[in-house]
Amino acid sequence: MNSKKGLLLLCISITAYGSALGQADIVLSQSDIATGTPYYIEKATTDFRISAPGSTRGKIYTFAGTSSFSAVGGTRAGIPLNQVFMKLISVGDYLVTGTAPEINLSTQSQNIYDGHLFHLRGAVSIGYRIPIANYSWPAGTYETNLRFTKTGFSNATIGDDKKLTLTIPSFMEAPGVLNPPDPVLHVNSLDYYRNIPEVSATINLGDVISTVPFNILSRATSYHYTFTGAAGGTATIPYGGNGVSFSTNAASPLPLKNIYHPMFRSHVPVPVGNRTHVELHYFISRSFLNNDFKSAGEYTLPISYSIYAPDDYYDGVTPPPQANSAGSVLKVLVDDMAELLVNDAEVNLEFNTAADYVNGTSAEMTAHLKLSKTTPYDVYVKASATDLSNGTSSIPVNIIKVGPANGQTGVQTITLSATPAKIISGAEPVIDRNLGIKYTIDPADAKTLVDKAPGVFTVNVIYSFIAN
Repeated sequence: MNSKKGLLLLCISITAYGSALGQADIVLSQSDIATGTPYYIEKATTDFRISAPGSTRGKIYTFAGTSSFSAVGGTRAGIPLNQVFMKLISVGDYLVTGTAPEINLSTQSQNIYDGHLFHLRGAVSIGYRIPIANYSWPAGTYETNLRFTKTGFSNATIGDDKKLTLTIPSFMEAPGVLNPPDPVLHVNSLDYYRNIPEVSATINLGDVISTVPFNILSRATSYHYTFTGAAGGTATIPYGGNGVSFSTNAASPLPLKNIYHPMFRSHVPVPVGNRTHVELHYFISRSFLNNDFKSAGEYTLPISYSIYAPDDYYDGVTPPPQANSAGSVLKVLVDDMAELLVNDAEVNLEFNTAADYVNGTSAEMTAHLKLSKTTPYDVYVKASATDLSNGTSSIPVNIIKVGPANGQTGVQTITLSATPAKIISGAEPVIDRNLGIKYTIDPADAKTLVDKAPGVFTVNVIYSFIAN
């Protein structure tokens, strides 16, 4: 009897409904970027069905058709593919999470499923994960194409290439810029007027979080300082856009003007992490301190800030609107400081010839005193005793006149006594004023010393000043 062996034919079929894989949209949120929170979403794309015998195993692969997520509508640099992770989650009711590997998206074909094929029926869900932190996310829309292929009973591409779109919102967050602290420049040492290059203050404007390049504008909103003196009284002092400078981080100083002026010489690019820490340094140079800030008290100047994004940078991306600060006040605080130095600790009035007893004698001390005072002041002089003494004899101190040296102005001549006498009255604040002083014994008083035995007679002379 003849026998015939039948032919066993196993078939696998792929049926796609509509387009095999629909477009997937990844939209990062402002909150995700601002906080660095990892992004995750599962996207149901479309249906596809694979019909295969229950024992048939196979693999599904995917790869991107472009080398990066390309910018849509512009010339911005793309987003690297490897910033996006993807994983097959489910097909229909069949969860593959436990067996499907997570991959970094790339142009290389990578396996996302290895197992029985007959389960793979129904809607496809893919999980997309983006770590967010440690990368720069510039605003815009970016896209690449994905392709899925299969091996197993038969090899095939599952549908057409499908688009994966990544959208990054356009925004700036700058709470420290919009509610800035007041910069306070404190002049609490006379050395600021002498040898310290400038007085400065640093304010922390915090982090600017942005997906767009930005710059910060600043300006003085008044043409006058308001001055409140330590000795009382108020005044307005013109501010012409000179004297105060500022810099940001390591940048070179720029003048604070009465019109908006960029803090950064060029726009700040979107950095890794989308955070730019901004510190603002204010300076007043020593020369301007000496010219405009010698009086003790508080000088205030209102200032404001504005943060903006350049319109011409975004290649079709709409920049966020310019935001203006609530304003702050630049303060210069000058302490009430005083210093009085005697450059010549010893003054000699000598009687060496008969003519000295006839004509009198004097000692002229150039730059005898150096004084600094940040409030109006009076200067007094007195002797420590009523007489000059040599131990066995004495001479009344009131034979000595104290007054200005040749060419010195603003000093009165007084007769020396043990009671303080005013030699300068109502002088304006000054730094390192040199005073020439002349000590004189007139002819009439010199004649009274003829009968005095030779010797050295001494007394201490004390200078002091009092706020006017």
